[in-house]
Amino acid sequence: MKKLLSLLLLSPLVVGEEEKLSDKSSYIYLDCGDETPTMYRQHLLLRVMPEVSVETLDDSLKWSRDSMQVIDLDEYFTEGKAGYYTITRDTLKLRISKKWGSGSETFECFITSKEKVVEEINLIKTKKKSKQKI
Repeated sequence: MKKLLSLLLLSPLVVGEEEKLSDKSSYIYLDCGDETPTMYRQHLLLRVMPEVSVETLDDSLKWSRDSMQVIDLDEYFTEGKAGYYTITRDTLKLRISKKWGSGSETFECFITSKEKVVEEINLIKTKKKSKQKI
């Protein structure tokens, strides 16, 4: 049922609807798991506007949209701070491929609320600030 819901939420829109989607409520937020030794938590929080774009968090924890995006019926592809992001639409699996060198990591994503993502971003900020010395 959860995968069916995710398919419905990420279903294609009619071409030309992009202009109507400027409303911030059209975003779908994805949480793609916990931080790993090679991947910061902020790179595993994504914001998707169906059929339009994928946004990732930059080093300042602000949403960033790369100009290079490919969206088709099977996946979303974009470049972010951590590498090249590919989100498979039917399984919500995220693959992040390294920009330089070889290798990639795969993460299981789930749809979450904007409030939970904001909470996670604030937690990341708090952790970073607690480590600052100047």
